[in-house]
Amino acid sequence: MYLVVTEEKDFHREVRRSKVKLSLLWMAKKQRMLQLLEDAYPDPLPVNIIFKKSVVKQSDNITAIVMLKDLQKKGLVREVETGFWVRMQTWAEVSPHDVQLVKELPLVADKDNIKVAIITALFEEKLAVDAMIDNKRTYLKCKTEGESEVYTLGQIGKHQVVSTKLSRKGTGEDAEIASENAATNLLGIFNQVRHVILVGVGGAVPHHTDFSQHVRLGDVVVSTPVDSGGSQYIYCQKVEKIPGGLGYNYNTRTWGSTDKTLLKVTQSIRHQVESRPYSDRPWDGLVEEGKDTLRGDESSFHRPPMQRDRLYMTQADGSMVQCEHPRPRSMYGGRGFKEGQVTVHYGTVGSGRIVARADHLRRNFAQLNGVKAYDRDYFALLEGLEGGGNDSFLVIRGCCDYSDGTKKEWRPYAALAAAAVMKAVVTRM
Repeated sequence: MYLVVTEEKDFHREVRRSKVKLSLLWMAKKQRMLQLLEDAYPDPLPVNIIFKKSVVKQSDNITAIVMLKDLQKKGLVREVETGFWVRMQTWAEVSPHDVQLVKELPLVADKDNIKVAIITALFEEKLAVDAMIDNKRTYLKCKTEGESEVYTLGQIGKHQVVSTKLSRKGTGEDAEIASENAATNLLGIFNQVRHVILVGVGGAVPHHTDFSQHVRLGDVVVSTPVDSGGSQYIYCQKVEKIPGGLGYNYNTRTWGSTDKTLLKVTQSIRHQVESRPYSDRPWDGLVEEGKDTLRGDESSFHRPPMQRDRLYMTQADGSMVQCEHPRPRSMYGGRGFKEGQVTVHYGTVGSGRIVARADHLRRNFAQLNGVKAYDRDYFALLEGLEGGGNDSFLVIRGCCDYSDGTKKEWRPYAALAAAAVMKAVVTRM
């Protein structure tokens, strides 16, 4: 009798474990489907692509459709045509703004007053930027074939602005073409735009010994030249090792603004903060306001615990060891430094996977070019802006890892920090 009861308990325990395991598996698939739609936004995706990339078996298609319908009830996605789904940002904020699905962009009465455009590439970045915009309305031109477009119009300070997001459903050359086209479309529709700000996440360039040069997670880097003739953005196309072990040759492409309006505003804010280091910085309150605005979103825009910011160093034998973050040598050496709050750094933003992800090349390239952060190769977007005649841009990167901005834990907070710095710049213009 005792043996039968024990076996029955073991059976029920195993059934519960199987149910929990299956539930966790489907939660992971559901999150994967949502992530795919966020990356593709504003483009919709067909269910066969969503299921294939989420590893949904054909026998499980009905369950997966039920999950998409559940996400639709929550306002997170929408079926725009039979079998085509798109991510929605309507309910991301506590007080949702008006998001309209349109076949063609309507005539905007105040379009000619829009002089500032903000471009993002990740869904969290778009949410964070839009949280900084007042009196906003969004038009989503959603196409099952071809390129979709999304534009959010509103105000920051006294300025009329427009924000948009690049789709990331393509890779390689297709993604580059899409980025160039997005820039061309933006400048074509809003032809009075004079200043473009690229806002989002990137990878910090740390310094293991010098606190004044150290960029860490949650900090923000604003693209400013290291000298009067320097560039704001540098892309590494190719690396060649110099014979004899004397270093590397880097084949690069650089961009810089000929119109210095944004750079002068940035310099003004920098001077204000550095001359009054113990006063509130202009972005501090904006970060807190953004958290409150976005608390209705499924992603958490709160700052992760400081102990989750782990710094590593590569030793001569190639092994990685964890090390402490450098600290100011005196109270004067860390003027204005506040543990757990956003610190803004100024320098070049770099890109190129070959240098961003190889530790020894990353440090060497950064040292040579004054790079403070790397991002995910948005050079094609800058080429599109350049081709469209734009001569005033700024790149603002919130640091979410020590690579190129691909790791997720710090990403929402880093995007919010970058958006807050953007709003401080635009407000000061």
